[in-house]
Parts: sequence; C-alpha cells; structure tokens
Amino acid sequence: MPDGAIYAIADVLGIPASDVEGVATFYSQIFRQPVGRHVIRYCDSVVCHITGYQGIQAAIEKKTEYQAGADHL
Repeated sequence: MPDGAIYAIADVLGIPASDVEGVATFYSQIFRQPVGRHVIRYCDSVVCHITGYQGIQAAIEKKTEYQAGADHL
C-alpha cells in the first residue's frame, strides 16, 4: 500500500493518516513495499526456531529454487 493510498483512505474515512498507517503496518497481509508475485510465509518465531522451522525453510527454498526474499517479480 503506497503512501498515496494511505492518505486517500484517511481522507475518505475522515481519520488521521497515522491511524491508517497503524492498521496497514499491523496486519502482515498488507504490504507497504512491493513484494514478489508469489508470497510464501512460514513461521520463524522463537517457538518455531526451537522446533525446527529451518528445515521447512530449506525445503521450500529447494523446491522453489529461490532463497527467502529473493523473488522480486
């Protein structure tokens, strides 16, 4: 969601742009920067780190032939 959209939404709703920005940055499905055509998410929290998310990440990277964050299409 580009800055222009933040200001337009704020204007339409009659609320401060900072409130819209807060929502846009809270939800992980709303991207503030351009992302690749396909987005694959996996858990990398402390709990997932302890239980081995790295194996899942490695399998995804092997299957897709991309390193995490490498596809900017």
